[in-house]
Amino acid sequence: MPADPIRLDEARTRLADLVTKRRQALGLSVRAAAEASGLSRITWGALEDGSRRTGDSKFAGIERALKWDSGSVAAILNGGDPTPVMEDTPPPGPGDALRKVMNSDDLTETEKRQIIRLLVAEQLAEEQARAAREAARADELIDMVRALRSGVPEQ
Repeated sequence: MPADPIRLDEARTRLADLVTKRRQALGLSVRAAAEASGLSRITWGALEDGSRRTGDSKFAGIERALKWDSGSVAAILNGGDPTPVMEDTPPPGPGDALRKVMNSDDLTETEKRQIIRLLVAEQLAEEQARAAREAARADELIDMVRALRSGVPEQ
């Protein structure tokens, strides 16, 4: 069943509005945004005025230029909101904790080994949890794209 043309028009108009506002908020010109995304200036202009359907293959470049997380364009087209990329300084990493333990004069070698084992186990658990979240997000995005292609609203 083809997608509802009115809904697609509304989604494209909403995408155009959000893209334009985000580009302006980042202080980017149309030319700079187009270059950062890998799109031509004309294609970017069509994106912002909502005059043309944006191909799925262009989403990653648009998201990169606008500093949105992967899946943001699909989310907008599906009625959701974009997710800005977090650019804050990351929290101290596991390497910082390991260095602190290794350089500690207050711990015995046995205590250092025990703490390091715990830190490594925690890091592994965190990485596994992150991988599971990313896999779930990928499944979610695949379902969104399938729904957009088929014209069936996502449930």
